[in-house]
Amino acid sequence: MIRNLLFSCALVFSATACGGGSDDAFMEKSVVMMEGLAKAIGDAGEDCGKMATNVGDFVKKNEGAMKEIKAKGEAMKNDKAAAEKMAKAAEKYKDRLEKAMPAMMGMMKCADDPKMKELQDKLKDFM
Repeated sequence: MIRNLLFSCALVFSATACGGGSDDAFMEKSVVMMEGLAKAIGDAGEDCGKMATNVGDFVKKNEGAMKEIKAKGEAMKNDKAAAEKMAKAAEKYKDRLEKAMPAMMGMMKCADDPKMKELQDKLKDFM
């Protein structure tokens, strides 16, 4: 479940960050959100309890923006023009997204942690 959540998160953030009829400010906001989530994960190091707390705090603080990002991602799923715009704009954000991914992958080490499993249910609304 954490793996699915992680990949969903990365796809939603990167897809919406790079298109969907968004202006550059929204693209930037989406990338900043992904970087913030990566920092919350990375700051926990090997402590899964701290990771769950950090991610939970991040989600709580950014709930509105995360719902907005998800809605824009859903809206562009069947929009060929948005997909083309995403592919074109992706280059601008590629380095930043790639830099955030190792920390995002850090969630995998805590996939079986009870606190992280509890957090998964809360994150379903955003993925």
